[in-house]
Amino acid sequence: SHELQMKSDVEVHYVPESPNAKPMLIQAGGLVYREANSDISLSPWGRLVRDTMTVEGENPLIQLQDHKEIRHVHALHAHGTDSLAARKLQYAADELWMDFNEHGEVERIVAQGHARLVSTSESAETTVSANHVDLNFQVQNHQSLLMRVAATGQGVVTARPLPVAGRE
Repeated sequence: SHELQMKSDVEVHYVPESPNAKPMLIQAGGLVYREANSDISLSPWGRLVRDTMTVEGENPLIQLQDHKEIRHVHALHAHGTDSLAARKLQYAADELWMDFNEHGEVERIVAQGHARLVSTSESAETTVSANHVDLNFQVQNHQSLLMRVAATGQGVVTARPLPVAGRE
């Protein structure tokens, strides 16, 4: 059975083959790589860190393409952040799915069950809460920029201005 098991204090420095792709740090309590399924199971917890993005949750499952490129991640009771110069994102849900492109950049996040997104820019903070939230990103200059948010099921959106220095 072509499996690799790492049983405690796992830390993997994943370097994608794609040119210009940024490395990702994978941390977990334990790890099982199954060659036949082309997946990596982290348990009981896992964390993925890539550049300004961090996501962590319970029992993440990482799906690989061609046994080498991370394309999908699914985690329970997950939360994450992405801190770009112009905007900081915080998100959480009972269940979270992430899709990555061939360069390891986030293209989509689906949050299900107690889904919550907080987007903070220099001048405003917007919070989206719903049973289901879809986040769609556009990749520009090797960064995933949030372009569209769709909330369904008891959705609530609140926005509040933030004080900006030099402006009343």
